[in-house]
Amino acid sequence: MNKVSKKEKMFYIVVGVILVTALSIMMSICVQSKSREAVLFDNSACMEAEAQYRQQVQEILETYEVYNSGLTMTRVVSLDGEREYNIKIYHNKLQKLEPEVMAKLQRMVSECMVRLPDGREYAVNVCMEY
Repeated sequence: MNKVSKKEKMFYIVVGVILVTALSIMMSICVQSKSREAVLFDNSACMEAEAQYRQQVQEILETYEVYNSGLTMTRVVSLDGEREYNIKIYHNKLQKLEPEVMAKLQRMVSECMVRLPDGREYAVNVCMEY
């Protein structure tokens, strides 16, 4: 049987330590990436709150007899989980509203908030188009 010299033992120990370190770094990066993806792409919990917001906006529009409006809502989610919402409202009847009525309608819609299940609230940037 061959005896393994001290230098060979040290070499194998150093290689082992390097491999274990590299594997642990790769695993931690993978875990961080998955948790970040969960924050960015798990919108299922927020979808209901967003749907409720859109329904609330539709109800406000209907009080001004602006029925069946087109609503386009977009969200931007930052890496830390913060959100920004924009909504565009499309309807030909909007151009027929008096300026004071239009301003009041836009103010009412702007006061609505998206309330997420975790208690956070987000204002929505509103754009009305004809």
